[in-house]
Amino acid sequence: MRLSFRPAALVFAFTALAAAPRVTGAQQGAVALHDISSALGTTGRVLMIGAHPDDEDTQLLGWLARGAKVDAAYLSLTRGDGGQNAIGKELGEALGVIRTEELLAARRVDGARQFFTRAYDFGFSKTADETYRHWPRDSVFGDVVRIVRAFRPQMIVAVFSGTPRDGHGHHQVSGMLAKEAYEASMDTIRFPVATHGAPWTVSKFYRAARFNAANATLKIDVGTYDAVRGQSLGEIAGLSRSQHRSQGFGVAQPRGTVIDYVRREATRVNEATPAEKEVSIFDGIDPSLNRFASTTPAAQKPVFDSLTRVLTMLRTSVDVQTPWNALPRIDVAHRLLDRWCTAGIATRTGMCRGDEPIPNSLAPATADLVISAVRTFTQLQQLGAASSGLLLEATVNRELVAEGDTATLTLRVTNRGPTVARVSVFTPSSAALPPRDSIAPGEAFTTTLPLPSYTRTAPWWLQRRPDSLLATLGNAIVEPFTRNGDMFIEPASTKDDEQRAARPDASVPALVNGVPVQLSAPIVHRRIDEVRGQLDTPVMFVPRVSLTIDGGPAGYVRANTAFDRIVTVRVTSNGVIDGPVTVRLHHPRGLTGDSAVKIVTLIVGNGVAVPFRLRGTLPRGRHVLSASVDALVAGKPVTFVSGYERVEYEHIRPQHMYRPAAVALESVETGAAPIGVVGYITGLADNVQPMLAQLGATVETVSASTISETMLTRYRVIVVGPRALEAQPALAAKMSVLHAWVRNGGTMVVQYQQTDIAKPGMAPFPMTFARPAARVAEEDAAVRVLRADSPVLTRPNRIGPTDWNGWVQERATYMPTTADSAYTAILGMHDPEEPENPNALLTANIGKGTYVFTSLALFRQLPAGVPGAARLFVNLLNAGGPVVPVRRRPVP
Repeated sequence: MRLSFRPAALVFAFTALAAAPRVTGAQQGAVALHDISSALGTTGRVLMIGAHPDDEDTQLLGWLARGAKVDAAYLSLTRGDGGQNAIGKELGEALGVIRTEELLAARRVDGARQFFTRAYDFGFSKTADETYRHWPRDSVFGDVVRIVRAFRPQMIVAVFSGTPRDGHGHHQVSGMLAKEAYEASMDTIRFPVATHGAPWTVSKFYRAARFNAANATLKIDVGTYDAVRGQSLGEIAGLSRSQHRSQGFGVAQPRGTVIDYVRREATRVNEATPAEKEVSIFDGIDPSLNRFASTTPAAQKPVFDSLTRVLTMLRTSVDVQTPWNALPRIDVAHRLLDRWCTAGIATRTGMCRGDEPIPNSLAPATADLVISAVRTFTQLQQLGAASSGLLLEATVNRELVAEGDTATLTLRVTNRGPTVARVSVFTPSSAALPPRDSIAPGEAFTTTLPLPSYTRTAPWWLQRRPDSLLATLGNAIVEPFTRNGDMFIEPASTKDDEQRAARPDASVPALVNGVPVQLSAPIVHRRIDEVRGQLDTPVMFVPRVSLTIDGGPAGYVRANTAFDRIVTVRVTSNGVIDGPVTVRLHHPRGLTGDSAVKIVTLIVGNGVAVPFRLRGTLPRGRHVLSASVDALVAGKPVTFVSGYERVEYEHIRPQHMYRPAAVALESVETGAAPIGVVGYITGLADNVQPMLAQLGATVETVSASTISETMLTRYRVIVVGPRALEAQPALAAKMSVLHAWVRNGGTMVVQYQQTDIAKPGMAPFPMTFARPAARVAEEDAAVRVLRADSPVLTRPNRIGPTDWNGWVQERATYMPTTADSAYTAILGMHDPEEPENPNALLTANIGKGTYVFTSLALFRQLPAGVPGAARLFVNLLNAGGPVVPVRRRPVP
């Protein structure tokens, strides 16, 4: 057995990108055989380019990969970090991790591959010019060119038009760069070979026209039926699209004819054919191995002809009931492929199998041959494994393996075929365990091996975050170490994201009827759940000790005001530690703790919460609170200063997000929160409530379904979280009860909602929204005060120009376009070259009470520790009554 690990650190070389139809664990037997064999000999490559996860034309992408059988890929400029989250509280980089995994899940469904540039999604942008102020043009364009040159597509399909009608600066930039890359992939002056790879000529350029059919030059039926799967390609596309759960993008799975549209904008192969006269998107392009027939040397022509004949037979003659009968023919195809490719490049077989990088010195046509050979080799290897009747399972005795530890790996090879099979199992040091083991039909071979630890499992593009925080305290706590501005530091990968990720797998060579077969399987932890049955989770490598501070990475305190708070450090042991450990809380000057250190005993696989009580006062400004753990590991002292939080949802693979065990405390000069209890109705991706507690409010969570006239009497203020109408559908029916409570003297603060708030009865007075809704995307946009005397700008904090400094990502989102005259407009703001919108903050008197509606992006500002946003939110809580000091108490 060989333990095979995908590389954790990018080696900058332009490698042959091994590609074959995606075969998921759920696709065994006939479906897997069909997917692989039907694509044999098809080696065309198509690259689709868009801006975000979920931008891709999934129908067209799935048709290309599953229908036309070509090597299709989607290049997303970003990972969607700046979007919103319909399934959890993660935003920013953590949301980018979720959306990356959703894209990879979609690709496993539709059969395509996935690439990204280094661009960080900084949020909505209205123009290409604004986008380029965040993304250095040459950097992101260089990434696109680098990926085009490595993937070497015959065709590029742009998702967007590259014009302002795309409605988003990111979209527009992706459409512009797609066309520019079509030209620049050949330009070695602007993009030198040494840094961007060998030049490549893309044959054709299309734009998706699914929303502009009148402008299309070609229509494609992307809904054809796949009888083996029992699904149409339209159904597959719908299932792929529905993987984007964090964006609420579940869609139907259409059956029957589904027409997609594209527009040809450039071609280098069939210029004489008008775009409107094309019959197929592949007109002028041969996506099969046959395109090499004319360039194959005469001496190798018999080998090439034999290879294509054998591949044709395999495409049409693999019997799904007795697939092992195809193994001799698969072996012949392997040998012919090696001979043809090796002769074509006069080099070793390793390059033709993807084991060696393609040197930049190879001519483009030769590089195309090698990439096509690698794809075919991978297909044949997969087909051999799927036809063998053998199943490899690789399981470990625990999901988390600590750095420096060794887990027990169990390999099981089951023979489900009719003949005796033989396997060879080797340790990583190549020492054979048993030399050869025969497995009779219906029997299984099982052995155990030590699995050494590996580099910690984390999203590869976030690996640059340093472990040690002690020398880098300060703003870096909330400003990520992983980015330089809005570009990730880690270089863009020229391998697709599945290949680039560090996920371990096992590989076992076998012989079936004398034919060599290579079996492979991911290494997983297997457990049996009493409700869900057998569950396999990828093994993950973790630090021996992980520690986090509750509430990080940012928090608030009131400046120069008595501070009394419980800070909890959570310490988890993933590996054996010598004796107890010392937990330290490093607090800023001005605070004192109940203990400088605490000694705790850790149990492997368990965590412990270590509370510290801090008291004192802090001056205005940012202060850092951090934790560390001192331990003995194998007799040597080790200090741990970081930890991970698990990102886990049913539809994606679990991920670990690492960050320093630290909190940036923003000490804010603010008056007190109102006396009494604040009820908080939680919204989507809502992290506001704990920040209000840190500012001195007594906050309780309110479930919309429990709202009644009686229960509301205990609350002074009700705050409705962002998009709470979507998060809690029961809220719509309770709005009339809430409005009646306001009339009796309550204060209701409603954060931004989507356009449902404009429906009758949702707000006390009418408001309207444009489609798309208005927003102020520039976080530093000027703010004009319309009512300087408004309590929300004066009580208890006088809001001034400095309170608008340091905002993140955006000022306001989903702003009403018009609002009834019963509302008082407090602030005016706008993005450049747009009219002012006065509806970001509205107040209204309703009977004895006060109603506040704000589309300011407070849900982003408070978790980021923006001081002005905190001062403003305290004012909103006080909008309906006098300021009354609150009694201090520890804040959990």
